[in-house]
Amino acid sequence: MKLALISLAKDDLDGQGPIALLPLFAGTLLDLQIQAAQRFGCEKFVFLCPVTHGALLQKIDAMKQQGLDAEYVRSPSDLVQYASDQDHIVYIADGIIPNAEVVGQLSGAPQELLFTVLHAEEYQEFERIDLNQRWLGIVSLNAARLVAMIDIPDEWEIGSALLRTAVQADCPRAIISDRRMGAGAISHIQSALSATQYTRRKLKEMPAEKDNFLNRFLLRPLIKSSLPRLWSRRAAPQYLQIFALVAGLAGIGMAAFGYAIAALALLFFGSAAQFARTTMRQFDGVAKFRDWTAIALDLVVASGVGILLVQASDAATLMPNIVILHCCSRICCCSGAHPGLSGSRSLGRICGWSCCSCSSPRFSDRSAMAFMLRRSTLACRSFSTAFWPENCRIHPVGRANSGIFDLAAC
Repeated sequence: MKLALISLAKDDLDGQGPIALLPLFAGTLLDLQIQAAQRFGCEKFVFLCPVTHGALLQKIDAMKQQGLDAEYVRSPSDLVQYASDQDHIVYIADGIIPNAEVVGQLSGAPQELLFTVLHAEEYQEFERIDLNQRWLGIVSLNAARLVAMIDIPDEWEIGSALLRTAVQADCPRAIISDRRMGAGAISHIQSALSATQYTRRKLKEMPAEKDNFLNRFLLRPLIKSSLPRLWSRRAAPQYLQIFALVAGLAGIGMAAFGYAIAALALLFFGSAAQFARTTMRQFDGVAKFRDWTAIALDLVVASGVGILLVQASDAATLMPNIVILHCCSRICCCSGAHPGLSGSRSLGRICGWSCCSCSSPRFSDRSAMAFMLRRSTLACRSFSTAFWPENCRIHPVGRANSGIFDLAAC
């Protein structure tokens, strides 16, 4: 079994408490270290903290409620009771955050490995091993080697003791190049300032995903610029969650009373709040659960749009409008919705309703839209001729194959 040993022994440079408890993104630096340890394949988590902190105890309780095995120790000698000789330990020092490449090196079969960097004079913040190399704060060891640490004094730093044990055992070294270090292979956070700099770098490195027009040029830049302020408020995800659900339910109420513009506006703002909440939590913590808020909001948006559709249709056009709405929603969702951000689906459905409400919808993939509209026509006719009058046609406006259609002929 892999065991993660995470250190909370050092305070930040400002003296405000352990480095691991510094605020980072929507949680703490410790959340990212636990997430990295999970990706290593660790099944047990042990936190080394000489002084007990309430925040750490709350974190351990939350992890146990999620079914994770978590404990904390005050000294290296206490560690032996939680690890057997058959276990494997991955130690993460104070303030160390590995990137995906380093995580991949440790996520396979257990192996002894010591991460180092050359050009020791250029990396003064890391502990020196010899004249040419410094230790980067991550070491993977067999738990059987902990026997050599039973008699060390409690005031000794466990990271230095593990490093000495690994060097004496001639553990293989994984040397990280300067290029990889410059790309953030291993980040070392020591203060609130360096945590802020790390946050800004991660926001800058966020990939520009293929997205719909609204998300790409309005919502995503706006939310991205607001994330640091949102992260500084711990209750922001809960407030966004409440606002998204309340706005969605209010949108259904407005739709039921026939206020289409107000209903669409409320559904849009509710979806935008869920989009912001999902973006806030993309760097978050330990375990990923199904987002029931996103599912509930999708159902609310679908209900609101359905109510508006029924109110705007009569018996002859209801079924064609439903089929066309479904096709347009699929195009809007598939052409731009971010697969990892469920809030985009609601935005896509609202955009789909808006496109279908126009008499001349225009889409980026015109040939696909023309094909789907023709398929919708055939499906409606085959379903029931009573719902699709013979004089109803979808025909192109303008030049052939322009992808612009006139739906007003029904």
